[in-house]
Amino acid sequence: MAMKENIKPATGRLGVLVVGVGGAVATTMITGTLAARKGLAKAIGSIAQMATMRMQDGKEHLIKDVVPLVDLNDIVFWRLGHFRR
Repeated sequence: MAMKENIKPATGRLGVLVVGVGGAVATTMITGTLAARKGLAKAIGSIAQMATMRMQDGKEHLIKDVVPLVDLNDIVFWRLGHFRR
């Protein structure tokens, strides 16, 4: 017998702490997120945004439409500052 869980939708902002924000990987990730947010690019590489899952009725749905994840517009990026002794 399958258990049914009720998961509340994500609300508010999601803070993402990025270490090494000046590097190529972090910069590409942030730029890609901002471009997808504005509709300038697709969220290629994001399973949560682009991938689908087959439901019990046999139909395919985007994961983001089934799982209550935070919206791209609610993501906020933070960086670690440089600390001096």
